[in-house]
Amino acid sequence: MATGLNNLAALLNAEGRYAEAEPHLKTGAGHRREDAGPGSPPHCPTLNNLAELYFVQGRYGEAEPLYGRGLAIKEKALGPEHPDVATGLNNLAALYRARHQYPESEALLRRALAIREKTLGRITLKRRRVSTI
Repeated sequence: MATGLNNLAALLNAEGRYAEAEPHLKTGAGHRREDAGPGSPPHCPTLNNLAELYFVQGRYGEAEPLYGRGLAIKEKALGPEHPDVATGLNNLAALYRARHQYPESEALLRRALAIREKTLGRITLKRRRVSTI
């Protein structure tokens, strides 16, 4: 049930129907807590989507603890260098960037990049020579 509520809320959020989306996310979060426990990774998508709902509305003070809780759950369950942790870091960094907390945002983005480079390898871009006529 939580997945269905989460998906419906994500659609409503994308349509800008925030007041309709919020109760679905809160209900879904409650179901996930009951099913998997409040500190388990299945709880993270609903936390993240509720945080995103608040973020797009500029409700940063409400979004930050949700992003932080989701990140903490992922770090504990998956380890500090898991790619899902990098995603959580990016989400929190976006919030800090929106609040003009640039040093905090940069630190999180650098950590996320290091995780991705370690797990996925360093990506190098090759320059192609373009001929002109």
